[in-house]
Amino acid sequence: MDKAKREELVDKLLVGMNDELVENGCTLNELHFNFTEEQEDYCKYKNHLNLSSDELYVVLNACLSDEYITMKSIRFASQKFDDICLTEIGKARAKSVEQAELRPICDSKSSVSTIHIETIHANGSTQIGNNNIQNIDKVFNDIHNEIDNYIATPEEKAEAKGVLAKAIQNPIIAGIISAATGTAVGEIVKNLLK
Repeated sequence: MDKAKREELVDKLLVGMNDELVENGCTLNELHFNFTEEQEDYCKYKNHLNLSSDELYVVLNACLSDEYITMKSIRFASQKFDDICLTEIGKARAKSVEQAELRPICDSKSSVSTIHIETIHANGSTQIGNNNIQNIDKVFNDIHNEIDNYIATPEEKAEAKGVLAKAIQNPIIAGIISAATGTAVGEIVKNLLK
């Protein structure tokens, strides 16, 4: 399974899990999913996503790796997926996917405009055009570099990066970033905490 297909299936799985939370009026830790072979959640999502067992476990492992889902109890490898909960990051991604699907697609014929540019002198990030999406990764990388260059102890720098990472992981902020840019917040946080 290629990366794009895996990410598409991760989105569908997370949206489905979030829908179940909402339908049942549950918080993140109240609804547990059981993806053990032949159990209800396993069968439902395997069929919904039209996947083989191996493919479903690839998607679940990707979600675990990116901390979109979490195991609520330690289990033997054969029962790895029997006590799964959606995380705040997973919920934020699901909400951002839903928000992106709700956005109206702009009719390119009705919004065409002409831009005439003769000379550009830029010192830093520059965006030219209409309806472009800024690459927020660059902003957070710049902040990361500024923190590294700041005159402070390594502990203070680590604390600053941690505070920023925690803010980015807030479900509201994560949802806004993901919906606006299509950038996975988990990747931004991983890069930030390097």
